[in-house]
Amino acid sequence: MPAVEPQEGWLHETLSGASRFLNGVTGGDGAVTFSARCGHLAARGSPLGQALARTLDQLPFNGVGHCEASRLWHVERGLLPPTP
Repeated sequence: MPAVEPQEGWLHETLSGASRFLNGVTGGDGAVTFSARCGHLAARGSPLGQALARTLDQLPFNGVGHCEASRLWHVERGLLPPTP
């Protein structure tokens, strides 16, 4: 049986669910957070992805490097492909 990751708390889980919902309704995969998608697009050189990642990274509850860290978390779990 695979190891179960500890839960971050109800607020984190709620915000993560909202982020996945936002990603799904904007055309992304509903299993991936919007931050990870923006980080993935930024890593691929997309100007829109870079602008969105910079904006999200400036939010007080995210912090610098949030989108890249989120992208790497998803890559490690096979939810996003490694960026070329």
